[in-house]
This record gives sequence, structure tokens and C-alpha cells, in this order.
Amino acid sequence: MNNSLISIIVPIYKAQQTIHRCIDSLLAQTYPNFELILIDDGSPDQCGLICDEYAAKDERIVVVHQQNRGVATARQRGIDLLRGAYFIYCDPDDWAEPEMLEQLWKKAQEVEADLVWCDFYSDDEKGTHYVSQDIGSEMNDDFVDALANARIMGALWNKLINRRLCINAGVKFDDKLFCCEDLLFVVTLFMRNPQAKIAYHQRAYYHYWQNSNSILHSLNAEKSIYIYQTIVTRLEE
Repeated sequence: MNNSLISIIVPIYKAQQTIHRCIDSLLAQTYPNFELILIDDGSPDQCGLICDEYAAKDERIVVVHQQNRGVATARQRGIDLLRGAYFIYCDPDDWAEPEMLEQLWKKAQEVEADLVWCDFYSDDEKGTHYVSQDIGSEMNDDFVDALANARIMGALWNKLINRRLCINAGVKFDDKLFCCEDLLFVVTLFMRNPQAKIAYHQRAYYHYWQNSNSILHSLNAEKSIYIYQTIVTRLEE
């Protein structure tokens, strides 16, 4: 198997309680040829120091410190810096199973896919729950429709993506969005790459921690309307 470089991007802000678990799970991947890009988005806690300590011990880690500009800008910074043929995101309060990269990469190579997505685990204080992402199709139009209608998660953490798609489409994260920026990114990516090949891997490798204090869980009606109006406007454009 041609073990091409894979880039893992982690945007980080106020996550010092969970960042060790996240980074440790990524360094434990059975697929060895990856770079781990840690974007410290001006976090006011100890996250920046923790990232530097990891980087001093593992040459696969790249740390970027920047003034706080929001998650969309942090995600874009990772895209601008990545060197991998494929990339995937991880959020700092989540973690991954050791086989995640290896299995998603194998699937991508087997079917020559530009994107591979998989199931995930939803974790909270009550336990772990398996969440299927099967849409019964691997057609591009069906995939975009499933994303747009929330039949599958618009998050980027369960999707291994070919870097070439971003280059071809010129897609960037919208820095006006403070939530759901990943949904807009991935939908736009495939609207601009209608011939891209996708594949579904029916197994969960990612643990999505349901944080009751997260931005997504604290949205009021006004903010929610603004976010989705912005997404619709961007897609219409």
C-alpha cells in the first residue's frame, strides 16, 4: 500500500481539559505517515503550551499560534499549511480510534475515492452511542442532499478528503460563520466538484463528545436563523 502523507488538522480553543486525550489518540494511529497540525487560536488557557510540549517530542506535529479569530479561520489556516495528499479534521474535545486513518485510507485506495466518510460514536455523560451515517448511496448528488438536509453530519471529522478537491474548487472557510462552517465547506466542495468520487465505510472510528457548553448547543433562535441564512446565501452565490 502506498502510504501517502495524511494531514490531521485540529483547531484549538479553550480545550486544556480534553486536549491530551485528543492528541494522544491521534499519535496512537496505526497509520504512521501523517502530520498533525495543531492550530492554537489564541486560546487563553494552557493549550498553546501543551501543544508546544507535544511538538518537542514528536516531529510529526506542527504547531501554529495565532490571535483568536474564530474556528473558521483556524480551520482555513490548517488547509493553507497542509502537505498531505488527503486531510481530515479532529476537534480538541473529541478523540479517534487507533485504526481510523488506516481504514479510511484503505477504503479510499480500494475504490479510488476523493472522499471517504464513516459512522461515528456520540459520547456524553450517559455513555457511548453508535451513529450510522449510511444514506444507501454513494452518488455525489445524494451525498450533498443528505448533508444539506441533515440526514448525515456536516462535520469534517469523519471525512477523509483528497486535497486536490480544494485546489480544483478554490473553496475556503467562511470566516463570517462561528458555527456550521464545516457544513458549508463540504457542501460547497462537492457542488464545485460534481465528478468527485465518494465512498462510505460502515464502521465508526471517531468519538464526538457532546459538550453542553459548546457553541452549537448554546445557539438561540436568532443566531440559528443567521447561520442558516448565511449558508443558503453562500450556496446560492
